[in-house]
Amino acid sequence: MPLNLSKKNVPSLLAMSLTMVTLMVPADAQTVSCTSTSPECCWVVLSWQKMGKTTSVDPNSATACCDSLGSTTQTSGISVVTCTSTGFVTILTWSDQSLQGSIPPELENLKNLQGLYLQNNQLSGSIPPELGNLENLQWL
Repeated sequence: MPLNLSKKNVPSLLAMSLTMVTLMVPADAQTVSCTSTSPECCWVVLSWQKMGKTTSVDPNSATACCDSLGSTTQTSGISVVTCTSTGFVTILTWSDQSLQGSIPPELENLKNLQGLYLQNNQLSGSIPPELGNLENLQWL
């Protein structure tokens, strides 16, 4: 069960205009580096890689992580990224993905992140203090 980090009244996710995208896991992806001016997608791909996964999503595209790919179902080997209609990442549903290592502190760059679901992975270490800077984060 996710930890509710806030008792604030939050608009229903159903009322928000959201897009869901899948990050597939190909064998030929390259390591990503991001800067303070990188799009949010770069930070998503970088974090995905730091936890032992790869993806063919273009991290330098402002919309690559949030382009509409239609309805998705979370299954083994697929990760779901939920975004607003304006392209901001709001939820990372990365449960049951065989992720390894620690939670990347770079996720703090996703300023609109409301939910981070990481259940049933092989993660170690503590929650990075940088995630405390995410004012909108309510579920971890």
